[in-house]
Amino acid sequence: MSNQKITWCLIAFYTAVSFFAGCYPKDSLQWSADGSTGIYSKDGALFIVDGNTGSLTQVAPKETTTLWPAISPDGSQFACGRLVKVDDFNYAFNLLPPGQVKVIKAHAEILKQKILVEGLKGSDFPFFGKPVTTDNGQKDSFNDQHVAWVRRYLVENLDTRLAPKIGIELINKTKSKDLTYCQLVCAPTANPNDRKILATSSQQLWRVRFSPDCRLIAYGADRINGSAWDVGYDLHIVAPTENIPPTLVAPATAIGYAFTPDSRAI
Repeated sequence: MSNQKITWCLIAFYTAVSFFAGCYPKDSLQWSADGSTGIYSKDGALFIVDGNTGSLTQVAPKETTTLWPAISPDGSQFACGRLVKVDDFNYAFNLLPPGQVKVIKAHAEILKQKILVEGLKGSDFPFFGKPVTTDNGQKDSFNDQHVAWVRRYLVENLDTRLAPKIGIELINKTKSKDLTYCQLVCAPTANPNDRKILATSSQQLWRVRFSPDCRLIAYGADRINGSAWDVGYDLHIVAPTENIPPTLVAPATAIGYAFTPDSRAI
């Protein structure tokens, strides 16, 4: 069996296990270690739960599309990913971490040169990565979210040589497509409106977790440089009380992870 087939089998296995174990929760409820406070997600809306009375306090409406909510072990903080729709491209692009900006620009330049030399692929953009064959035909080896950001950056920064090659129809079509980014937000449960944005990413965020000592938050992010055959996410940590950018702990880490009880390692 080829490596690609073996990897796809692993993806299918992990997906099946995650699905049946509830690891991709549309709705979820998580409690602090002492059971005093919970964080409850329902259809994208987010609520803090009082463990003594069972009362709910809504902290995010359904429209915000919260992802992977987590409560700190002591119940004093909550964190979650938040999906944000791009309204102003330049504003959103400038929020992305420098590493993602660099990769998007580099891949947009590759795509630009391919269009100038080879033209479009039918009525669509050519691949800037390695073509991968799937059940639905060929696609770019980079994930769909990254491809969308690269194409949008390209049409937002056209020059006089490139614009006629792409054509107004494809330019407008690309600009009209929904584009999103993710934020990792954290707030005290006693004052949910005092939110702090800890990280921003062009990629989907996954599995937000507090360390046992509540000083760190870990999260996974879809891999920009990963091909369709990769299993796992880039694992990051960030300190909610420190003004320090997130740190990449491990690229292409396994789908599951956990802090050690003393919070000194993952």
